Amino acid sequence: MTRAVAWFGPVLAAVLTLAAAGPLRAGDAAPEAARDAGRETRDARETTDARDARDAHAAREAQCRAWAATAFPSGLEETSCRFEFALPSPFLFVCARGQDRGFDSDLQRAACADFFARSAARARAGYVRPLPGAAPSEG
Repeated sequence: MTRAVAWFGPVLAAVLTLAAAGPLRAGDAAPEAARDAGRETRDARETTDARDARDAHAAREAQCRAWAATAFPSGLEETSCRFEFALPSPFLFVCARGQDRGFDSDLQRAACADFFARSAARARAGYVRPLPGAAPSEG
């Protein structure tokens, strides 16, 4: 139904433009004007749709970043945000807060120490891309 209405809008605008112009006579340019009016309406709608999509994406990204720094409302939102925007683990922020303000328990402190130790091991084992034009490094 929405596609029919979306298609019908420019057509209706063209028909109304023709009706306002009065009866057609030989040599009138009204059909071209009506067609152009429909195209302008469609172009304006597509531009608005693209802008709305960008605004919605930016709003979603801001919401996900705020949740990453505080707490996600659910595991589904966390998974979606981390996949869509490549956000770090929210546990990283929990550990950073614990380092600044103190941990809630010994278990939380041990979990954060383990988290950072595993992250450090992954960083040490990570691949280093060579710079363009640089000689390969030994290692």
